[in-house]
Amino acid sequence: MRSALLGERVTILSQSCDGLSQYKLCGNWLKSEPGQKQAAILFLHSLGGNKQEYNGLFLRLAGELCQRGYDCLRFDFAGCGESEGESKVYTPRQMLSDSSAALRFLKERNPEKSVHLVGYSLGGLIALLSLEGCCSLVQSLTLLQAPYNLALELKRRYPMGFDGVRTSIYINAPIFKMSKEFKSELESGELVPSQALAASRLKNLPVLRIEGENDLIVPVERNSRDWQVFLASQQASTTHHLLPGADHGFSKDSDVSRVIDLIGDFYKKQEEQSD
Repeated sequence: MRSALLGERVTILSQSCDGLSQYKLCGNWLKSEPGQKQAAILFLHSLGGNKQEYNGLFLRLAGELCQRGYDCLRFDFAGCGESEGESKVYTPRQMLSDSSAALRFLKERNPEKSVHLVGYSLGGLIALLSLEGCCSLVQSLTLLQAPYNLALELKRRYPMGFDGVRTSIYINAPIFKMSKEFKSELESGELVPSQALAASRLKNLPVLRIEGENDLIVPVERNSRDWQVFLASQQASTTHHLLPGADHGFSKDSDVSRVIDLIGDFYKKQEEQSD
């Protein structure tokens, strides 16, 4: 049963930011039943996370959504999990390169299918910024607990500065050691959506935003308004849900089930409108 949930282990080749080398990214490709025509789903993980995500969030999302007819791809960014690369290569720019490589992989596997992008926490921000080069391929964007301005959030949490970041509020969560390259890109402003994305890039794109009421990592009151203003300025077709009592990792089974249903309903609505 577990092997069925994991799907096929695949390797994705991603170019390094300097163009001098390649990284082999480790992924899991979960294929739906033959004959399904729905778009594929690409999952992008969080800061210091991996393709399973906290509490197996991505593993569960992919398994459930595959049963509903969607091909699903999860992978580890370079420098994370089972993928190649030292931890210092894990930077926002490299994440964007990795995301582009994963999208190419999906295009090669399913030339006729578009892609639903799903990003959790920092992965949501990377999913959004990935649209700059592949908007025509993407059918929708789902942001799960995504920070609007990561640099600002980190400065609020660590006003005296930081070298390591605890990636979850939970005491057993790992400490992510941030490289100087990561910090430099973070401070450049290139991760702020309003500065990084061209005007109207998201025009009419269906965007689903899911937040947890008790998210202590990316607090709702600090992020929700920024997202609302930005997505409205981009003329995106936005759907928003606030889950009562949910924390950053959707650690309750009921919260994960709710997220699965919300994403499934979001996709189904798009399919009905396109018929």
